[in-house]
Parts: sequence; C-alpha cells; structure tokens
Amino acid sequence: MAMDGGVSARDDRIGLGAGESEGGKAGAASDEGGGQQALSGSPLEGPVWVEARGSCAHIHDMAFLRDLPPFHALCNQCGCAADNWVCLTCGEVACGRAEGAHMVKHFHATGHPVAAGFRDSSVWCFQCDSYLDALRIPSLRPLFHSLYRSKSGQYLDLPLHSHAHSPTSAPASAAAPFS
Repeated sequence: MAMDGGVSARDDRIGLGAGESEGGKAGAASDEGGGQQALSGSPLEGPVWVEARGSCAHIHDMAFLRDLPPFHALCNQCGCAADNWVCLTCGEVACGRAEGAHMVKHFHATGHPVAAGFRDSSVWCFQCDSYLDALRIPSLRPLFHSLYRSKSGQYLDLPLHSHAHSPTSAPASAAAPFS
C-alpha cells in the first residue's frame, strides 16, 4: 500500500485498492526475480518497472482452464470490455480497477488467488501481490500461449526457457496492452 494509505500507481494498474499492495512503494521488485512488467508511472517519472516472480505457492490451487473465455469476453458484473481478467480458479471474467475493480472484488469474495489479464497476457497473484513470470513458471507456459493465441489468433514460438524477450520484460511502449 502507499505509505499514506492511498492507492499506488501499481495498485491502479492491477485493480488493487488501498491496503492491498506491498509495503510502501509502487513498482518495487519482488524477491523472486524474473521478467519485468512496465507500469504507468507519473508523467514526470515515466514507466515504473516491477519484477515478475519466478515461482508462486498459490498456482497449485488453480484448476488451470483448458478452455479460456475469448479475448473479447465482457466483465460478468458490469459488461465492460476493457482491461478484463479471467480468474484461473473458476473462469470468472471481471474488469480491473480502471473500470469497476470487479476482479479484485472477486478475489476478496472467493479467495481465488490468481488471475490473467487479457490485454497483455500477464498473470497476477493476489496472495503474493505480484505479477508471475508465465514463461519461467513451467505450469503457466501453456496458459500464456493460450492467452496469446486467444488475442492474436496465432501460435507463439518462444524458447521454453528464455524470457528475455517476453512481454513481461518489455517496456510498456513495446509490449502490447495493459499500460
């Protein structure tokens, strides 16, 4: 959370509210390392970079969805089409904080810890309060490929162990959405 109890730049981006972010600094790196995710900073600061985790204790709780909803799926609560996420436990599609914050509300109501963003194929763990590097975590790679295919209609041809050029390590201007 921001030290003043407000919402940090990172919170705004992922749909977290005051009291739900890490201790004090938007965009701080996690202890796990991994790819980086660019977040919108203030106009004077430019993008804020965060480190995506290379592991997560909460992904074993997920029933990884084989049939993801389509990229253009609407928020199940408000019908919004922008910045939607899919819960990786139950398949609920809900919007991020920039819209109605329905995915974070879903997390609080259900305790389902991990969601994936349709706009940029990012994966977020609410329990870890961090992005997850879907290309470094073997059980997340198929999900990343499915999200990419859902969005682009194309198969992604990436080396299995390299994440140097993944969207989680590209600057916001180079990585497609979620900025």
